[in-house]
Amino acid sequence: MSQAHSTGTKLGAANIDDLGRALLLLATEIAVLNDRQRVLEAVLEERGIAVADAVRDYQPAGALADTLKGEQARLVKLIVEALCPPNA
Repeated sequence: MSQAHSTGTKLGAANIDDLGRALLLLATEIAVLNDRQRVLEAVLEERGIAVADAVRDYQPAGALADTLKGEQARLVKLIVEALCPPNA
């Protein structure tokens, strides 16, 4: 079984609702981001700017890389908290 490092609580039958919420949260976040990226690429393409390959190949650095890492950490925290909520 998986174990959330922040709480030490193991996932089990009692956590199935938490697991479901975490999966739905993740699926929703991915769907929204995917939609926004496709819309942005389509709008730019309509204006004569093909960016799909450039976005795929881009290697962020500096402040942008730091921002992206922070957003990834935020998402991981949301998922871990949904899987194993802190004891109130």
